[in-house]
Amino acid sequence: MAHDIEVEIERFIDAARHYQQCLDLATQNQQDNNTEEVLVSNLQGSRRTLLENIARWKNLVSTPTEHWEQTTINFCAESSLRWLLEFNIPALVPEDDQTTITYRDLAAAAGVPEQELCRILRFAMTQGLFDEPTPNRVAHTPYSLAFSRNEDYRQVVLLQTGFFAPMMKSLYEAVKSSEAAKGRSAFNLAMETDDPFYAYVSKHPELTKRFGAGMRFVSSAEDTSPQFLSDGFDWARLGKAHVVDVSILEFEPISACVMVGGSMGHVSASLAKTFPLLHFTVQDLPAMVARAKASPSASLSQLEFVEHDFFQSQPEASRQADVFLLRLVLNNWPTSKCREILSQIAAAMKPSAKVVINNFLLHDRGTLGKRTEALERARDLFQMAAMNGMERDVQEWHELIDGVDGLDIEKVVPQVGGKQVLVVARKSAQ
Repeated sequence: MAHDIEVEIERFIDAARHYQQCLDLATQNQQDNNTEEVLVSNLQGSRRTLLENIARWKNLVSTPTEHWEQTTINFCAESSLRWLLEFNIPALVPEDDQTTITYRDLAAAAGVPEQELCRILRFAMTQGLFDEPTPNRVAHTPYSLAFSRNEDYRQVVLLQTGFFAPMMKSLYEAVKSSEAAKGRSAFNLAMETDDPFYAYVSKHPELTKRFGAGMRFVSSAEDTSPQFLSDGFDWARLGKAHVVDVSILEFEPISACVMVGGSMGHVSASLAKTFPLLHFTVQDLPAMVARAKASPSASLSQLEFVEHDFFQSQPEASRQADVFLLRLVLNNWPTSKCREILSQIAAAMKPSAKVVINNFLLHDRGTLGKRTEALERARDLFQMAAMNGMERDVQEWHELIDGVDGLDIEKVVPQVGGKQVLVVARKSAQ
């Protein structure tokens, strides 16, 4: 294992050197974009492999005592990080790597007690957040500087530490009190509300802002583009066909910050431009439809917007649809609710119609690196805590469709090397 880490460090250094050479050539307009994309991919892959190997070493040498110590460090790191970001300390430290600021001046600028600031910063420094190059003077590290230069990054971490953390810590209470069986999630218990998750967020402007920033940041960090949906299903074979996009977002304020899922016809518009013979009906809640009709997507002749609640019977016009599309929807709901949604669709399908589901895929245990799998399963736990929803593996997608009268699963197509999956179902034979 030590040899693996040594080799990966060499690969990472080599990838970083080639990437820097690429940037230098790009500055001189001597480098094409495809080469840069390959080098970025190589650099990211090497970095992730190195992190995986380091994590394996850490687990190998740690005893229960070290794991307990790490838990202590982790929850203190979470609390101190929130403190520093809420007071926007990164923005108050000079960005110039040759310039520092005293604890006294920094405390005065932030309006916080100097002693508390000093204690919290010195803990954060053990985690690579800020530095003290000379006694009593604070400077940035690359980690802390990122918060100063990227407001979305600061907002998404504040969302995690201030909103998601107490929600996740209520998972135990949700099960112990049987609240989940009543439809109440860990989120409902943590926030002491009966509002659904998105309804609660929409009532709090600061949360709405942070949620939008978080979705922008995640979209830039992960491949959530609809390209796999476009490539993974044979849309061209449909010819002139009618597609009903049932990808309801439920949360109108977020869509004003960032377009995701089927909100504002974003995905349907992308598919319509690639496959001009397709006509799309985008279903959404009234507030979303009103916004969609004022968006650029509304100018496409292939798109129409219809108000609909997917727990109700499908409109009569949908009964001749060739495809019902659900993208990044079913992970927001427990299995029983997913089957309600799909049952309404199945009841409206003509014999030749298909259901196309595009979602994240939960890979089988042990098929990914530990760190990658942990991030995947963290997403699943978030869905559990927020909405009693879940991410699903291949078997669970089969089980979901098998439990819907009127639907048979046709195929499940995982994204090669990616995080998404396509699930295609057909109308059951009578």
